[in-house]
Amino acid sequence: MIRRAAIVALLSLVFAVPFAAPAHALSLKMQPLIYHDTLVKGETKKGFVDISNPTGETLRLRTSVQAFRQIDDNGSLQFFDNAQVAAGIKPDLDEFELGPRQALRLYFLIDGTKLPSGDVFGALFVSTVPMGAVGSVSSLRLGTLFVLTNGTPGSREADITKLDVGFWQFGDGIDGQFTIKNTARAGEATGFFPSVTVALDPGRSQHQVESKLVFAGRSRQSDFHINTSRIGLYKISAAYGDSREGKVIFMVTGYWRTVVLVALLLLIAAGLLGWKLHRRRQGRKS
Repeated sequence: MIRRAAIVALLSLVFAVPFAAPAHALSLKMQPLIYHDTLVKGETKKGFVDISNPTGETLRLRTSVQAFRQIDDNGSLQFFDNAQVAAGIKPDLDEFELGPRQALRLYFLIDGTKLPSGDVFGALFVSTVPMGAVGSVSSLRLGTLFVLTNGTPGSREADITKLDVGFWQFGDGIDGQFTIKNTARAGEATGFFPSVTVALDPGRSQHQVESKLVFAGRSRQSDFHINTSRIGLYKISAAYGDSREGKVIFMVTGYWRTVVLVALLLLIAAGLLGWKLHRRRQGRKS
C-alpha cells in the first residue's frame, strides 16, 4: 500500500521568496516528505522528521505549522494558517542552528484533543533564516506533509470517471491511467488515497492500485503498471466500490513476446526455405 512516489510532485515543498535564496540553502534536506497516522479519539502521539545540512556552512532554521488543501485537479496545494492544526502538531524546537554536514532529528507531538475531528491535513515546515538578519524573513522553506485521521474519517466515496489504456499492449505488462473523483461536497475537509481494483478478464486477475491523494470535489489521475504475461484480447477494468470503467485491449506481453518473435522467425525461415526449394525445382525444369 506504500505507493507514495506517485505524489512526489505534491511533496517537494520548496518555495523561494522574491529575493534570491542563498545557494547553500538549496541543499537542505528533510525526510520523510509525507507522514501518515491514525489517532483514536483523544490520543496523543510522538513522531520525528530528519533534517540534514550537507553544506559547509551553519544554517539557522525556524519551524512552523500550517494546514493545506488541494485547489485543482492537478494536486496543487494551498497552505494557510489554522489555529487548531498549529496547536495539534507541535515541534520540539521553534528555532535552531544546524552546523556544516550535521543532521538533526526533530521530534513533534500530535495531540488529537486539539486537532479537528476526521481528516486532518497539515505541514511542518523548516525555514532558513539569514544569519544576523533582523526579523523573521526566510529565504527558503521545505517541509513534511501530514495526512492524519483523527477519530472517525471523512467520506470515502469516489467514482472512477475515466480509464486510459492503449489498445495495443506490448512489453513486460500493461501501462495505463485512471481518473477518480472524490464525490464528497467540494470544500469539505476530507481527502484520501482510494485503493482502486484493476482487473483483467478472462482468467480473472486483480491488482490493487493506490490512487494519489484526492480531496472532496476533486479528481486525480494516477498511472499504473501491471506485470503480466498474456496474449490475445482481454478486458481491463478499474473499479472503486460500485463505480467501474472498462476497455478491450490486445496484449502480447511478458514471455509471449519471445514466443511470438521466435514463431515469426521460424515462419520467415520456413518461407525462405520454401522459396529456395521452389526456385531450385524451377531451375531443374528449365
